[in-house]
Amino acid sequence: MSYQITQEQVEDHIQQLEKQMFEIRHQLRNYRMMREHKSISDYQFHDEYNNIITWDTLFGTTTEIILIQNMGQKCNYCSLWGDELSGIYFQLYSRVPVYLMTPDSVEDMKKHKSIRKWHMPMISTIGTNFKKDTGFENLQGGALPGVMILRKLEDNSIVETNRASFGPGDDYCSLWNYFDLLQDENPKWRPLDNTNLV
Repeated sequence: MSYQITQEQVEDHIQQLEKQMFEIRHQLRNYRMMREHKSISDYQFHDEYNNIITWDTLFGTTTEIILIQNMGQKCNYCSLWGDELSGIYFQLYSRVPVYLMTPDSVEDMKKHKSIRKWHMPMISTIGTNFKKDTGFENLQGGALPGVMILRKLEDNSIVETNRASFGPGDDYCSLWNYFDLLQDENPKWRPLDNTNLV
């Protein structure tokens, strides 16, 4: 006789797994806080108005900033994370400044932001070694997605205190969590590009 799991047992398993996930996330945060801080060099970036941007500009009077590492307008998947960030930008900014960094030119960056109707400020890293120096560039010179946290110390030096990589199913784009609730899987689904936005 085959074993039949009851709906009560199904719900119990779900609650147990969700509790485990919560506990694991707490453990993960604790270990992330133990990471060694890495020194960050000085760079000159450009904003969407082609102004030269330095760490002093980005930090202002704060001691921490969030930098979202984007692969540029050619990556439709990266735009999902940008869409998510734009939706929570004002709430996030009320706690800490956040910027989206792209390898695109200033002109392409500005156009991409306008099409996606993003709220967050964008920074172009073109002409710098920032992504390579910080490990957000692959061996072929292509940008890699993720997030990094920078902190300004009392002596005005800059250090990286934390980071995470981006990819389908991660914690930084809630779209995948909604997909997980659907009955039907759709492995052929792809993100909308700029020409298909409604």
